[in-house]
Amino acid sequence: MFRLCSHLSPPESTPGSRFFGWTGRPPPLPSAPRQHKTEDSTLRKTGFAIAMLCALATTGAALAFAMNPDVRKRQETMGLIGANMKRLVEMAKGKSAFDAEEARALAGKISAKAALVPGVFEKPAHDPESKASDEIWTNWDDFAARAAALKAAADAAGGIDSPESLGAAVGQLAGACKACHTRYKR
Repeated sequence: MFRLCSHLSPPESTPGSRFFGWTGRPPPLPSAPRQHKTEDSTLRKTGFAIAMLCALATTGAALAFAMNPDVRKRQETMGLIGANMKRLVEMAKGKSAFDAEEARALAGKISAKAALVPGVFEKPAHDPESKASDEIWTNWDDFAARAAALKAAADAAGGIDSPESLGAAVGQLAGACKACHTRYKR
């Protein structure tokens, strides 16, 4: 090593000395070869992506509801009827096990919500998210009769005791839903 002055030169590194070259630090340890993607980082990225999709989906669902409270109440009532109906249809198609007690309970819930339909539609409230046709209020008596037919079909479905009776009840309920939606849903 070239020395100008002995007092300015770094101390010599010897195997037993505490000085290691010019910096006075030990040499870096050899590291393991870097992998581009580890399972942990892939899982972290996947988890983050799923969380973002859920957040966006939830936000989108929240934005799809009407701002008008009367319209929102209608949507909630009809949504609950639809959710209970969906469960009955799954049971009727064999996608879930037949349970007579559950089927009767679902029919009872549909009946209770069907009884509310004329009340939640009585006031002609409008909203861009509403799918209700203006014909509801111009043909109120017909609309109310169709809502009563849905309630009657749901009440009759309260006697479900076999998969066959479930199929017949679902057919009656679906017919009542369709009769109203064909004319009064945009």
